[in-house]
Amino acid sequence: MVEKASIIFADGPSASPSQPKKSDLRAWGTWLESFLTSIGANSGSVYPTRAALFADLAHVANSMAWVMTDETVSYNGVLPENRCVRRGRLGAYR
Repeated sequence: MVEKASIIFADGPSASPSQPKKSDLRAWGTWLESFLTSIGANSGSVYPTRAALFADLAHVANSMAWVMTDETVSYNGVLPENRCVRRGRLGAYR
């Protein structure tokens, strides 16, 4: 498992800040790139809020959407399209 960015980029004491290992940076960057590529490869989209997602109903079949910063925390996350249940809207991935 790749270390979290908060661990890799942790600040040390002001006299001797922590220097991230390049191998950790490469592993984290590769993990992040593969995650974002998988969303894009599935015709996925990224939205700031669930309202913005629901306002955009021009989704490709079986696409994914990522809600990032909705004020209702439970609305954030990766959501798959579910036309049968939500009539063109994306339903929460569970």
